[in-house]
Amino acid sequence: MRDMSSRFLEVTPNMQMKGILLKRAARLGVMLMALAAFVGLVPSANAAAGNTGLKIYELAGAGALAGATYRQDTIVLFNPTQAAITCTGCAIQTHSGTSNTAAWSVYQLPTVTIPAGGFYMISASSASLASIGSLSPIPYDYQLSSIEDGGQANVPSTQNIMSSTVGVIALTSSTTALTAGGSPQCGTGSQLLDLVGYGSTFSTNSATSATPASCFAGSGAAYYDGGSAIGRQLGVTRKNKCLDTFDNLNDFVNVPLTYYNSSSAPQVCPTGNQLNAIVTAGPINPLVGGAVKFKAVITPSSVPTGTGVRAFLNFDMPYYGSTQLELFDDGTHGDTTAGDGVYSLSTTIPSSVVTGYVYPANVTVTDTLGGQYIGSTNLYVGLPIPQYLGNNSIRILAWYGAGNLSASEYGRDTVILFNPSQAPIEMKNWSLQTDGATGAFTAVSYLLPDVTIPAGGYFAIAGSGPNYTSGSACTSTHCNTNYAYDYELKTLEGTETPTTNNLSSTAVTVALVSSQTPIGTCPLASASLVDLIGIGADNGTSNVTCFAGSGQATYTATTSPARLVKGVNYAYATIRKNKCGNTYNNAADFMLGYIDFQNSSSTPDPCPVGIQMAVTTPTATPASGGVTDPSTFTATVVPASGPSSTGVNVTADLSNLGLSATQAMYDDGTHGDKTAGDHVYSVATVSTTGIVGPEPGLIVTATDNQGNAARNLIPYTITAGQIALSSAKQTATVKAGDVATFPITVTASHGYSGILNIVCVGSPNTNNLGVPISTQCVSTPPELTMGTNATSTISLAIATGTTFSAGPSRSLMIGLLSIASLGLLTIGIFRRKHLPAALLVVLVSMMTLNTTACGKNGGLGNTSAAPGTYTYVVTATDSSTPLISASITFTVTVQ
Repeated sequence: MRDMSSRFLEVTPNMQMKGILLKRAARLGVMLMALAAFVGLVPSANAAAGNTGLKIYELAGAGALAGATYRQDTIVLFNPTQAAITCTGCAIQTHSGTSNTAAWSVYQLPTVTIPAGGFYMISASSASLASIGSLSPIPYDYQLSSIEDGGQANVPSTQNIMSSTVGVIALTSSTTALTAGGSPQCGTGSQLLDLVGYGSTFSTNSATSATPASCFAGSGAAYYDGGSAIGRQLGVTRKNKCLDTFDNLNDFVNVPLTYYNSSSAPQVCPTGNQLNAIVTAGPINPLVGGAVKFKAVITPSSVPTGTGVRAFLNFDMPYYGSTQLELFDDGTHGDTTAGDGVYSLSTTIPSSVVTGYVYPANVTVTDTLGGQYIGSTNLYVGLPIPQYLGNNSIRILAWYGAGNLSASEYGRDTVILFNPSQAPIEMKNWSLQTDGATGAFTAVSYLLPDVTIPAGGYFAIAGSGPNYTSGSACTSTHCNTNYAYDYELKTLEGTETPTTNNLSSTAVTVALVSSQTPIGTCPLASASLVDLIGIGADNGTSNVTCFAGSGQATYTATTSPARLVKGVNYAYATIRKNKCGNTYNNAADFMLGYIDFQNSSSTPDPCPVGIQMAVTTPTATPASGGVTDPSTFTATVVPASGPSSTGVNVTADLSNLGLSATQAMYDDGTHGDKTAGDHVYSVATVSTTGIVGPEPGLIVTATDNQGNAARNLIPYTITAGQIALSSAKQTATVKAGDVATFPITVTASHGYSGILNIVCVGSPNTNNLGVPISTQCVSTPPELTMGTNATSTISLAIATGTTFSAGPSRSLMIGLLSIASLGLLTIGIFRRKHLPAALLVVLVSMMTLNTTACGKNGGLGNTSAAPGTYTYVVTATDSSTPLISASITFTVTVQ
């Protein structure tokens, strides 16, 4: 029929579609409320979450083809809102789905009002087009092209509008054609109400090529198989007609159509949570006759609450024996825990199933309210896990590109590969392709040997020669250059040398490829891409623009010697948090850590077939603190299943805080843990050292008796130590010429220790004759050495000058005092510690000498401070870290 293919490109932005839908709903709401007010009844405007207008509920494009069970291509619209919607001048628009710049074809719809929960069924081809297949069980409401063919209903046109392989169907509020655009927007315009792109990213028949769509809403196209083997009985249907995430890949499932038209009873959606389920199977590649377990984690609907929930496997699926099999939540049939909302079924693959195909395993969930959700997962019966499934194929487990650099952790550049699947995978004619920040893979960087990695097996690659060195080379315990690698890059090319250095120690993009052909720039949708990692600097100095998911993985980028971790600059490799887990998100899947060196001789570690172990939400309370401050570190551990984790052990590497590298964490209600047995592990402790700033390498590791391991990093920042100044009094009233004294307490906290310089500044600083008084404020001592979190005291003296004094009776005494003060000054010059005190005595003595040596009117006369209030600020500052500082203010009133 119309088989087409194209590259798998980006998607139409969700937010744009959502905004269009919201605007459309707002206009409809105003119209409906006005109508209701006219008749005295205002309908509810509370629509299901995400649903604010008409939706495309299901579609199928293989009508009348050989092997199809239905004669006509079909589109079913649905109103998920709580009020009727009238669509005047609406249209169906179609697109090839393989060229984002192609024009749209427009087919006008008649004016139609669809009630809340109502349907409208459209034929996209004529019943006379072919005789193959049965007619649909209920009449279509409308046939596309009827209006264009002269306004007659159901004109026997031979036009066939929908593609049976790949295409895009859009519902619009007018007949204005959508604007064609480049990736990711293949169609834009305020008239857009809904859009569904469908195609196959792989084929059920391993010998048949896929036909992916390049135009869709969300993260990917709805999976659709229109092939003759098993697919022509199927269509694309919303998993839940009331649920819309604006993501075709997430919202639709490839199952037989359920025909609804305008005469079908409305199915009004709940206004709260919608019926939902997460469906999994394990193993995902069973043999014919082999065991397999299906599981559905079900969320019931609410408002009203869904009751009588039931789950059935492969309803009306002939390739699973045409048998409806029920899943249970009663502790039987493979179900683990009764009543926990997890429905399970342990069964076998029927002998009638043809091996060597990919089969959608669909689970239909229903409730007594009429709600339905169809969840799906794929079974690769008798097949190796395909390369294009990043979560079930060979993956890059660890990367290190700073081998043997000065102050590096490891002796050689290293790449560790791992097979997380349940079956051996052959790497034949594969390659490792690398580039810088943009991921422009324009040439094959390194060929890989033909090897088979068993389930749970490893393959270690050396990225540099054993004799490569730079600077003083690494000195850590991981500097073994004779580690038993399975392969050294450039060996196949014949260009390797003992001093070769291949991998980058800075920003890099890495692609593991199942061919030896360059895969282009940032090829996230390439069929031959097995794994891709974009790795940028952990301190933000060197980022990449090509990565999988929401953000890049990181490498160590220490630029300051003060940030060296135990003398090592490139301290950490880029490693997976869990070798068995993959969310297709580099930022979420990778972390800084140490490599667990494994090679092809290591004992395989097969992954569980159910939930993978994970360490989530690692936190520190408080999130930052100084050395010696108490902190509580916590992390939630998700146990593995299939088999289930037993003997879970959780430790934290707190060695960068001066503590144990294997500090135990607890889930027993002690050691800072709040609740025993809730899978939240904690430890309350106090650091003894740490470098100011974000603290790297606080690694939480969870293991179990099955050999599963998961890791994550605790974000924590070491703050600089602090000091505080306090005094029992901060004000004094004195007579002119007197000295005011104050005690000052200096307190160190958050691990501070060091030498403090004490400075006093006062204003105003003149006497009553306008003559400056050079020194009025002095601390004793002027320099203070503090121990860690210690408390000490200093004395502050503030002199206000001298008053007028006549007669020679005191001149001898004052003269001697002056001579003595000069002696003190001389000593002070040589002993800096007493210099400020000596200066103060000299100052007071000289002022006194001036007032007494020459009688009543000799010298300057009265050198006391003028009456008034004087302000002084005392500041203590660390001698090497000026940011560590504290001040206190004093006021002196002179009478």
